[in-house]
Amino acid sequence: MSVLRATHLAKRVHPSSLSVVRQRRWASSGDHHHEDTHDSTVYPKEGFTGPFWRNILIIAGVCTGVALFAPSDLLPGASSDAEDAPWLTRVIAHNAPSKETWQKLNERHLQQTEQHAQNTHLVQNAKPSLVHRFRYTGGFDQVSAHRLPVGGTTDISDLEIKNDVV
Repeated sequence: MSVLRATHLAKRVHPSSLSVVRQRRWASSGDHHHEDTHDSTVYPKEGFTGPFWRNILIIAGVCTGVALFAPSDLLPGASSDAEDAPWLTRVIAHNAPSKETWQKLNERHLQQTEQHAQNTHLVQNAKPSLVHRFRYTGGFDQVSAHRLPVGGTTDISDLEIKNDVV
């Protein structure tokens, strides 16, 4: 190796010999300047003891007292006469269905409920038919005796095939 090349390699600075310059990380610094800023607005205490709820309670008490302890001639509609009833009561009584209509509706509802109960009972207690229905009834006539053991088949000589074609 040439001397020039050797001196050049000797002068070259290796990365391990460099001092690492630490970069300052602004986000990770521990120098936080906290300023305690609090809301200086003072709010009133919330609860059911405020003047709004007190007034509601007083109004409700007065209305209850009037309804319970007022004389009967002070309250309108306190009599049981149909002519003296309030107008809203007379309108409702005029437009309401008659007793016969309600009786018919209740009777029909009872019949429908009984029918529904019978249908439910029928479905819950349903059982499959005891007769096995074959799709291809000609299969009885096409039995081969090949490789059947003795007594391995049933006697179908008196078998009567019925077609349930509806």
